[in-house]
Amino acid sequence: MGLATGILSLGYCIFIVLGYLLPMTGILLYTSVFLVFFGTSLFYAILVVMTANTIEYNEYRSGNRNESIVFSVRPFMTKLGAAIQQGLVTLVLLTSGIYGLSPKIAVLEIEKGQGLLDNISASATEITSQATPSMLFLLRIGMGFIPFILMVLAYGVIRNKYIISEDRYNEILQSLEAS
Repeated sequence: MGLATGILSLGYCIFIVLGYLLPMTGILLYTSVFLVFFGTSLFYAILVVMTANTIEYNEYRSGNRNESIVFSVRPFMTKLGAAIQQGLVTLVLLTSGIYGLSPKIAVLEIEKGQGLLDNISASATEITSQATPSMLFLLRIGMGFIPFILMVLAYGVIRNKYIISEDRYNEILQSLEAS
């Protein structure tokens, strides 16, 4: 999990400084996005395994094995998290002012889908050039800095509160087999 947090942190750091300390190039942008998504996916995959380990821990502590409850709560938490994420993304887009530009892009996409336009790149570039530096900075804070801080905090909480190490997990399994 530490490696996953390191990978996603590197990706967020590159993303945050693009255009300020590092040149805004496609390769750096795509590299940062790859690192963020790869690190985040790895983080979540490890979290699923850790959640599964809590089933044995709960059985060890209480004598009850609630596998179905633990695994039925996970999809709900995933959907709740996705809903909160979409709400926060919308809030960031509204706060930054970028959301006001998106309907103009949507009109271009609709017109292209209807065959009224062949190439929307120039028109889309013209619309996106209306974004001010402060709008782009707020977008970068909301889409880069805040998620970076929250992921590092999540790692810190897990690192300090999750007590099931590999050795502890093996002890729990041995104790459950013995009983």
